[in-house]
Amino acid sequence: MPFVKIDTGILESTLWIDRAARDIFITALLMAEPREITEPTPTYFVDRIEETGFIVPPGWYGFVPAASVGIARRALVEPEEGIKALETLGGADPHSRSPEYEGRRLVRIDGGFIVLNYFKYRDRDYTAAERMAKLRARRKAQTVTPNMYDVTRNSDVADAYADSDANAEANKNYDEVAKLPLPNKKEYPVYRQMHEVWVQAYPGVDVMAEYPKMAAWLVSNPTQGKTARGMGRFINNWLSREQDKPKGGQRNGKSTLIDAIRDSRRMPNFG
Repeated sequence: MPFVKIDTGILESTLWIDRAARDIFITALLMAEPREITEPTPTYFVDRIEETGFIVPPGWYGFVPAASVGIARRALVEPEEGIKALETLGGADPHSRSPEYEGRRLVRIDGGFIVLNYFKYRDRDYTAAERMAKLRARRKAQTVTPNMYDVTRNSDVADAYADSDANAEANKNYDEVAKLPLPNKKEYPVYRQMHEVWVQAYPGVDVMAEYPKMAAWLVSNPTQGKTARGMGRFINNWLSREQDKPKGGQRNGKSTLIDAIRDSRRMPNFG
């Protein structure tokens, strides 16, 4: 039977202050079952059969095989209120603590809804990282002097190390790998977790090498600048076009056997 953990950090999220959205999301977590999405999948508006422009990258997610009214009914939320809550959950949230998917949590696809961060909740280990961080901290903080009886242990230093290491473990997926310019002279951060999703979705593209090209295009075309809400779609469309371009026998910038044969034919014959 599927199960999922509830992160207590939800109490500090923007989701918690919206009762209907909160109830809908928690209900969807409980209704979801693990499912693999094998190809980029379009999403639809909650109230009509029209694509939103956001694409779910290939990967593992929680799938809720229910219509919007079905989720609302299970959550004991009125249908109209439930529709509004689902629209909120499926839209970008610039104030969300979770930067992946631009803050989206629950999106509609053909056949039901996808909980985007389902495995983030299900697979989270709340103890291992903290235990290892504290062990390393204790070893760093313990000092042994030449006098065997003069052993000092600084618990304050150990706690500081533990907090630092634990935070590093928790935030490693949210490192910025690139920044893209926005029309308001701000920058859109591309986080490692979303970067890795795109790398997996477009294996024929050197994704890291494409970010400077995207930035140059955005600077050169200010009238066509993208907002933070539309930047994810812009990046996805860009990489999709690059994936479809003929690569001349190369993949991710690495020479293949075809390249080697071609190069050998170009080399002059010194014999």
